[in-house]
Amino acid sequence: VAGMLSVHNVLGTWHKKVNKFIALTHFTKQKFVEAGMDADKIVVKPNFLKSDPGTGTELGDFMLFVGRLTPEKGIFTLLKAWQNLSGIPLKIVGDGPSMAEAQAFVDEHQLHDVELMGRKKPEETLELMRDARCLVFPSEWYETFGRVAIEAFAAGTTVIAANIGAIAEVVDHEKTG
Repeated sequence: VAGMLSVHNVLGTWHKKVNKFIALTHFTKQKFVEAGMDADKIVVKPNFLKSDPGTGTELGDFMLFVGRLTPEKGIFTLLKAWQNLSGIPLKIVGDGPSMAEAQAFVDEHQLHDVELMGRKKPEETLELMRDARCLVFPSEWYETFGRVAIEAFAAGTTVIAANIGAIAEVVDHEKTG
């Protein structure tokens, strides 16, 4: 990838052969501009869902995390926070390289209200999302968009998100999260 980018930078491909670039958020567009891209060549077109997941009830007695289990997605920040939230069930849907470490943390700290559910089929995940009180999005790095957040919105579920990067733009404070 580095070689390809270098060759095309030298050839001027990105400036001469591309009319427009698409960014999913204004935050992402700004990062591209900071990296030297021409702002006039970048348009913002937010991501979308292919189909309506149907609105849920938010009547479930749990909060939900959906994502890849890695440190940058905020899984350990979430688990550490849950040490102070006894009595509030948390369901974690996803898998990844930190799955065993996350389960060990849950076991070691006796987080009885936390359930690591592993990977689920999309329809099962959407059902959980429709019933959850809220979706928790604790990412610690810049997400390009945060598609799981718009899936939650489409299901009528509030999102509690980290105030970082593009997700801070997607979640409207005190309105959608």
